[in-house]
Amino acid sequence: MVKYYADPKVGAVAGEKRIHIADKDEASSAGEGLYWKYESLLKRWDAQLGSVVGAAGELFSIRTQLYERIPADTLIEDFYLTLTVLRKGYRIAYAEDAYAIENSSASVGEELKRKIRISAGGLQASWRLRDLLNPLALRSF
Repeated sequence: MVKYYADPKVGAVAGEKRIHIADKDEASSAGEGLYWKYESLLKRWDAQLGSVVGAAGELFSIRTQLYERIPADTLIEDFYLTLTVLRKGYRIAYAEDAYAIENSSASVGEELKRKIRISAGGLQASWRLRDLLNPLALRSF
């Protein structure tokens, strides 16, 4: 991940999240693993276009001088932090060769709770950093 910081326009680096699926896991675990493969593909394409938008909290880094204190009630810190990097005019690189392995959610219910939290956190971050939604404020990566 460190090699990406040779580019002074890189403010953060996102790694890849992978799901470990045990033989005894529910079918929903396979779906979760497939979702993260799709998410990784999107990040790869985003990086080719200029910048990844967000990073999975399991594995990402940020330039020290770009770190901002996160409001205590923030629901998804990784997304909020990476948006602040973009807001400052830096890009987020994608290191697909750097990955973290996580167990799948314990149940469909737990996965649903996680998805609800992520959705709510995305809305919260979008509202707090709503100036990023202005298409007239062009940012170059």
